[in-house]
Amino acid sequence: NYLAGQLVTNAFTVGLDAQGEFRLYTVAQSHFAVDIAGYYAPPGMGGLYYHPLPKPIRLYDTRAAIPGFAACEYLNQPVPANGQLNKTAFVNNCGGVTIPNDAKAIVGNATVILPNGNGFTTIFPDGQAVPPVSNLNYLAGEVLTNGFNVGLDAQGEFRLFSIALAHYAVDIAGYYSPTLNDINGTGLLYYPLNTPLRLFDTRAPIPGFNPCEYLNAPIAANAELLKNSHLTCQAQTIPGTAQAIVGNTTVIQPLAAGFATMFPDGQARPPVSNLNYLGGQIITNAVTVSLNAQGRFRLFTVAQAHYAVDVTGYFGTPPANAPPLAEAGTDQTIQLPESANLLGTVTDDGLPGGSLTAAWSKLSGPGTVTFAYANQAATTATFSATGVYVLRLTGDDSQLTSMDDVTVTVTDPLLVNAGADQVVSLPNSAMLMGSVMGGAPPAVT
Repeated sequence: NYLAGQLVTNAFTVGLDAQGEFRLYTVAQSHFAVDIAGYYAPPGMGGLYYHPLPKPIRLYDTRAAIPGFAACEYLNQPVPANGQLNKTAFVNNCGGVTIPNDAKAIVGNATVILPNGNGFTTIFPDGQAVPPVSNLNYLAGEVLTNGFNVGLDAQGEFRLFSIALAHYAVDIAGYYSPTLNDINGTGLLYYPLNTPLRLFDTRAPIPGFNPCEYLNAPIAANAELLKNSHLTCQAQTIPGTAQAIVGNTTVIQPLAAGFATMFPDGQARPPVSNLNYLGGQIITNAVTVSLNAQGRFRLFTVAQAHYAVDVTGYFGTPPANAPPLAEAGTDQTIQLPESANLLGTVTDDGLPGGSLTAAWSKLSGPGTVTFAYANQAATTATFSATGVYVLRLTGDDSQLTSMDDVTVTVTDPLLVNAGADQVVSLPNSAMLMGSVMGGAPPAVT
């Protein structure tokens, strides 16, 4: 959401069609810049598991300590102009929350607080040059929040670059890692909705906008709105397996300055913010909010305001691990000294952790079998003697296995002898004493 002449930034998560395409629609003519931090893929294809934290935490705040807002670290000094702040996301028992050392990226919100000039902020992994992207764009004196996803280096560190001198607060909602099960529970996979969905709007109905629910009343000052996101709406379902939702929250014309916080139902309100606003503003921010077991979350607002919450997808439990599919290929007959071409395949669903191996072995047969590459599904095999061999291909995903067999019949080489050369006189006939030996499958006893 924007006003004429504004420069605003918002994080987003958008699904792609089969060609990898998406669309950007704008009400007013405008220039746009789109920056990409990453993409979602299944484990085993470069993807990671999302682990929501038990509760959001404030990783750090560059201001002096603020009563009632616990942070893992208060720094008591701003980030200087054109300066960088390097911090680790690996935390041990910050308010009872741990981010383990195998986290590869974090999800959260960054808030710029009263910068002394116009500028922008970029958040990026440590060990890299500042990339030509922005996570926040601000004017002097503003307080703005935006969601972010940032990768971490091997030490769990990331950097925050600021054009103007400013204070910052960084809140974390979760992290991505290659581990399915860790201290924070079972990792989740991302499931995009076919079309973004407006979960609710607290305003009166607006022609052309059809949310799942119109509430027709603002959220009161210092109050919380409790909502359920396990539902079916407009032929789309957020199932009971969803444990976090991804989307955008918009605050609409609050009566005063303040902030909004979204968090799972059943928890005390955490000392973090998803939106910071001034009276009368319309501000949007990307959110990733965890849900309780019933799919419920809460939205707290300091000032009375209307809100709209849109959902683009959700994080849910991975499907049950299925065994890999091993296919050894079709039976074949060869003649010595030929090799058998074994055109096997092993495929898998990427669970539990993306590991997949293939292995050939001899199940039965009279001689020795030598595999060119016994750990590759497609390989060749040579045989020391004639006979019928059964070869087995095994696929293993580190948890489950599957097997498939192929029969290779090995025969002697085919020897053909047409006989000796001869001379005959007409009208005599030539007696052809040819012979064929080998080639036939041996008898099986």
